[in-house]
Amino acid sequence: MTSEETRPLTEPERRYLEWWLKNGLISGPRPGDKVVLSCMTSGCFTAVLYFVGALLLKILGSIAATRPAALQFKRSEWKGYGMAAIPIVLWIVMLIYFFTHGRRKPAAEVQDPRKLIQQDLDGGVAQIHRLRATEVMLALEDERRERSYFVRLDDGRILFLGPWKPAGCKTTGMSFLPDEKGFPGTTFEIAATPNYLLILDVVGTGEYLRPVDEFELNEDRDPFDRCRLEAGNFVKVPWEKIRGTFG
Repeated sequence: MTSEETRPLTEPERRYLEWWLKNGLISGPRPGDKVVLSCMTSGCFTAVLYFVGALLLKILGSIAATRPAALQFKRSEWKGYGMAAIPIVLWIVMLIYFFTHGRRKPAAEVQDPRKLIQQDLDGGVAQIHRLRATEVMLALEDERRERSYFVRLDDGRILFLGPWKPAGCKTTGMSFLPDEKGFPGTTFEIAATPNYLLILDVVGTGEYLRPVDEFELNEDRDPFDRCRLEAGNFVKVPWEKIRGTFG
């Protein structure tokens, strides 16, 4: 996207950037997320250890020299204690790991998102990106209450535009739905921060462009496909396969 104009940030937009600095997901998972991740990871490791242990006991039980020891271990009361302790110990280990390694420094070649957002806040301006659409598809979610768009641009790229307000953000005074001010249109403008490229507003400025297709986003699809659907990102899927991929 090219940009030739800037405008001052509004007060709600400044509060929005301040929210990102304090609460945005730019420094790794939150404490609650780390607890859930540690539970899931320890559960996976526990299942693997149980499987390996059962297989090992079966092998040892089939060998004459080790069969008595294997049978003795199966009858031992310590077996039950050990099986109960494994998931607890693994969970504690995973908790320690996620809470001590959860915040990693960005790679040397990657700029710190927090610094970029602070630069955007200090700069106090939004850049205006003017684009032209040739076709749009309307994608619905949350029982048709949430509207998103796949926008085919005049240069052939496919832009995804949906609600860009992160979960938990309570900033008021901003529009987070791209169709509130007349989008989609044949021409439209996106206001975004210059450095971190956070979307602040989308305004349709041309003649209304009727969607060529309408479908519901399929939440049961491969989650890696769903993760690609971030507002402002370009979708690397052919236009003809959009519905089949995300519908």
